[in-house]
Amino acid sequence: MTPARDFILIAGLWLTGRVWEPVAAELTRLGHRPVVPSLPGVDDGGVTATLDDQLAAVSAAVAAAERPVVIGHSAAATLAWLAADRRPDDVARVVMIGGFPGADGTSYADFFPVVDELMPFPGWAPFEGPDAVDLDEPARRRFTDAAVPVPAGVARGTVRLGDERRHAVPVTMICPEYSPDDARAWLAAGELPELEQADVSFIDIDSGHWPMITRPLELALILDALPTRADEVAYTIQPLSTATWEVFAELVERNNGVYGGCWCIGYHPPRPPGLDDREAKLERVRTDAAHAALVLDEDGRAQGWAQYGDPDELAGFKHRREYDKDAPPRPDWRITCIFVDPRQRKQGVARAALGGALGLIADSGGGRVEAISEATAGRQAQPRFLFSATVELFEEHGFTRGRQVGKHAWLVSRVVDPSWTHGLRTDPEAVRQPVRRPRTCCP
Repeated sequence: MTPARDFILIAGLWLTGRVWEPVAAELTRLGHRPVVPSLPGVDDGGVTATLDDQLAAVSAAVAAAERPVVIGHSAAATLAWLAADRRPDDVARVVMIGGFPGADGTSYADFFPVVDELMPFPGWAPFEGPDAVDLDEPARRRFTDAAVPVPAGVARGTVRLGDERRHAVPVTMICPEYSPDDARAWLAAGELPELEQADVSFIDIDSGHWPMITRPLELALILDALPTRADEVAYTIQPLSTATWEVFAELVERNNGVYGGCWCIGYHPPRPPGLDDREAKLERVRTDAAHAALVLDEDGRAQGWAQYGDPDELAGFKHRREYDKDAPPRPDWRITCIFVDPRQRKQGVARAALGGALGLIADSGGGRVEAISEATAGRQAQPRFLFSATVELFEEHGFTRGRQVGKHAWLVSRVVDPSWTHGLRTDPEAVRQPVRRPRTCCP
C-alpha cells in the first residue's frame, strides 16, 4: 500500500479550489490527505490580493502539513516552485501539471489584458486546439461561469527566487496537451532554465490542459503512484494498441511468453485455428478485441500490465464454476490479469497497472467492474497465485468484496464513473497535436 501523504493542490488562473474536489475525493479514498489552500483574490473574492499573498497562503499550508507533495496547475507551477524556494526542507516533491516555473525576476502571469485591476478569463480563442480538445460546450460554459478574474497584483507580481536548495526538491512534470518528449526537448534546449538543475521526471496524461476537470480519476491515481523516494520510478500508463504492441511484445518475450507462453490470451475466447498465441493476441489487438493498461518506466519499457475488457472479450476466468453457482448481474467490465515483470515486483507496478486500467475504463464510459483476486492478509501467498494481484490492492482502489469463490479467492467489484471526455473525441490523436513552445503562462 502506498504510504499516506499530504498533497497540496494549487489551482491555476481563474479557477477556485473547488476545481480540485473530484481529485481530492479520490485521494482521500486512497488514504491520503489532500489540502486545497484558499488563495487570496480567487477563493475569497478579493480584488487587491498580490502574488505574495497567495504565496503566504501556500507556504502556510506547507508548514501545517507533513512534508507534502505540492502540486501546481499551469501558471501555479510557479507558485508551487516558489513554495519550494521558501521552504525547501519541508517540500517532498513539486508536481507541475501543464505548466513550468517562471524564472527569478519575471512576472507571474501577465499574459492577458487587465481591466480595472483585474485580468478576466479571455474566452476560449487562445485555447482552441490541444488545450481544450476534451472540453465540450457544456463543460466550457461551466468553466466560464465559474471563472474568477485574477487581481492585477497576482498576475503582474514579480517572481522572486533565492534559495538554491530548491533545486534539490524532486520535480514531476505531468504532461497533458503536450508529450513528455516535448517537455524533455524544451528542457534540453534551455527553454526551462529553472529546471536545468532539478531532478525532473515526466508523466504523460492523455488530456487537454485541465485534467483535474476531464481526467480526475486518472490524475488522482497518477498522484497516488508518485515515487516516495528519490530512487523510485515514475510510471506512465499507455493503452495496449497497435501503436504499443512492440512494447508489450518485448515485455512478454523478456519473460519467455509469460506463464508458459500464454501471451495473456488465456481468458479470451478460443483463438482461431492456425494462429499461435502471439498471432492470436496481435489479431485481437488489431480488431480492438484486447485491452490492457501498460505500465511504462521512464525509459519507455513496459514493466507490467492490467488486462481488462467486457465479458464477451474476457469470457474465461479462474473459479468460473463457483462463480456461476450464484452469478452476480453481468458486469460492464472485468479485470482478469495483472502481470508484473518479476524483476520489478514490489516497485508499485501492479498498483499503477490497476489504476491505469480504471482510468481507461472511465475513458470508455465507466460502469461496474469486477475481478477475482486473492486475499493475502495474514499469510504468505505464492506469486504464481497472484496473477490478478491481491484483494487488498483492489480494496485500496475502491473495490468491495462480494463472495468467496475459492480458498482465498474473492469476487470484488466497484462502479467507475465515466470521464468527462467519454465520447468527445473522434480522432484518438487529437490531443497530441504539436505544442511548439513551453508556456509558463498557462491558465
